[in-house]
Amino acid sequence: MSTDTAQEKVSALHKCGCLTGTGQECQAATRKSFAQGHDARMSSRVAQAIADEKMTEDDGLALVRNAGGGDLLVSKTKHSAALRKSKKSDKAARPAKSPSKKAEQEAAEIAAARGEGGPQIKGKKVKVWHGKRRFDAIVVANAKEELVARHRFVGKNCDHKVEVDGEDILTGQAL
Repeated sequence: MSTDTAQEKVSALHKCGCLTGTGQECQAATRKSFAQGHDARMSSRVAQAIADEKMTEDDGLALVRNAGGGDLLVSKTKHSAALRKSKKSDKAARPAKSPSKKAEQEAAEIAAARGEGGPQIKGKKVKVWHGKRRFDAIVVANAKEELVARHRFVGKNCDHKVEVDGEDILTGQAL
């Protein structure tokens, strides 16, 4: 290998074009327009700018093409921008999530569990603690016909008093 061909190969390396249009330069050196994976980086950045309406579609696609992107990268960028716009409009059209249970709803459930009108708590799923570990349990009647939260622990049934915030929800007494 002569020194001329070695110099030609070294001179063929140039900066990656993934940051074209940002005023910055990518530090990756490559023989192609983009370093490996940097074409997707640029396409994603431009597609998001188009979706956020910070850039027109024509300007964004021209930017990708000027940076060295081919027809395939341009079409992928255009498609990605369209998907991002549609997701954004879908989110705006969705109704807001219903808020989680309020204190009044919890109080009504506790009253119902105590038998103050409404359905019984038997069969309801609750959470119980063993030290720092939390388990799912089901409220059932034990052998003494007391309601307890039961789950399996180390191969055996484990019963707990049924409580919410330190109060037994069946008797209303603080624990």
